[in-house]
Amino acid sequence: MRPVFTDESVMRRTIDSEVLKNPEEMYDNLELYTRIMQRRAKHYDGFNFGTASYARDVTGNIKMLGGANYKPFDGSRARVCGEIAKLLGAVDEGDQLGNYWFLRSPVLNGKPIQSSRPDQRSLHMCGPCRTTVSGILLPSLTLVMFVGDESLPRESMQLSDMNFYHDNPDVPFPDEQSPSEIRDEVVAGLETIQFQPSVSVDKIQRIAKRVLPETMRTD
Repeated sequence: MRPVFTDESVMRRTIDSEVLKNPEEMYDNLELYTRIMQRRAKHYDGFNFGTASYARDVTGNIKMLGGANYKPFDGSRARVCGEIAKLLGAVDEGDQLGNYWFLRSPVLNGKPIQSSRPDQRSLHMCGPCRTTVSGILLPSLTLVMFVGDESLPRESMQLSDMNFYHDNPDVPFPDEQSPSEIRDEVVAGLETIQFQPSVSVDKIQRIAKRVLPETMRTD
């Protein structure tokens, strides 16, 4: 069994540990890499998505991780979301993933997304991705969502909150914040870099295979 995506769909790159000491620079790096990964994405109708996050490997080095969605043509069995490409292709055994994930989508234009809500302000993780990520990472994971070419985020919420609002579609989303307010909160959160517990690549593969069989191919 191996995941269906290309080398362009994932990224793992060492970053200067000094970046971690400057939350503004950390924000700028994460935001930049969502753009890089979105440009690498391959979706038949241009619905390209990119995500970036950071991790600490077993030697203590800091890595920037990236993922891009991949669906080369309509009806293709080969299809994978950017979040899953990142988990399956960019994560090494024992990595401690950072507590912030940045995600960039194209403008939605009413495109239906699996397990989405019509009142959401940006692209949220689809239902299978939420289930997969929730089985691997703590609910305190913070998701920062960008749309189109915007440098300021549309939304930011913890994984636990995203799950709650999608499990309870009659509950309204929180009051909307301005993009600059969201950015300031994220930068403040990056002043103290936090990591999730170390992850098992085998666990990632097992959960992804169970939850997302349509994105996997058995060789």
